[in-house]
Amino acid sequence: MDVTLLFKRSILIILLLLCSSHHIAVAGDGGLIGQYNKGFYTSPRDSFSITLPVRLDNDKDDVQNIQERLTRSSTLLAIPSNLSDSTYRAEIKQVSKIKDKKNDVANFALASRKAIDYYRRLTLRTFRGPLVELHYQQFKHRGFNAVHAIYKKFAANDEGPRYHLYYLIDFGSHIGFFWTDIGLEKENLELEDNIIEASSGPALKTYNFFSSLKLLSNDQKNNQ
Repeated sequence: MDVTLLFKRSILIILLLLCSSHHIAVAGDGGLIGQYNKGFYTSPRDSFSITLPVRLDNDKDDVQNIQERLTRSSTLLAIPSNLSDSTYRAEIKQVSKIKDKKNDVANFALASRKAIDYYRRLTLRTFRGPLVELHYQQFKHRGFNAVHAIYKKFAANDEGPRYHLYYLIDFGSHIGFFWTDIGLEKENLELEDNIIEASSGPALKTYNFFSSLKLLSNDQKNNQ
C-alpha cells in the first residue's frame, strides 16, 4: 500500500470537512437532497446510509437544521445537537481503491496518525488554543481499519473545556470521517471519563453515528 496515497486520501476529507464546517449550504429551500426517514439518512447517490445522532421530533422543521454539502465524490453533513453544545459532522468520500494489501495495518497506522495530527493542527487554528491528546486507538470495525482519537482544549477565561472526537474508517472504496466537538461549562473529570469511554451523552451518540455507517454499493454489501 502506498502510505502517501492513503495520507492524501485522508487529507482530502480533512480539508473539505474543516473548511466547510462553518459554511455548509443547506440544500434547496431548507430541505435535503438526500433522503431522511425515521432517523435514517440515505445519500442522494444511494451510496451509503447512516443513523443520525439526534432525534428529530418535527420532520419538516428539524430537518432544516441539518446542513448538507455535496461534491462530485463526497457527502458532508453537520447536525447540531438539540440537547447539548455539540455539533456532529461527517463526510463520506469515494476514493480510488488500493489493491496492494501488504502491510495494510502498519501502513494505515502511519497514514492515519499523520492525518489525525494534521487535522488536530487545523482544528487548533479554528478554535484558538492548545489541544491535548487524551485518547488514540486504532482498531478494526467490521473488518475495516479505523481510528478513534480525542483531543481536549482546557478551560480558559470564561470558556469551559471543549473536546474534539474524531473517527476515521477506510472501506477501500470510501473513507468515512467523523468529528464532534463537545463543550462543557467547567472542568468535570466524571464527564470527561464518560467522553473518553463513549459511555453516554454526545460521545456515545458520536460512536453510534460512526458505527451506523453502511455502504450500499454492491461490492461492499457482502463485507459489512
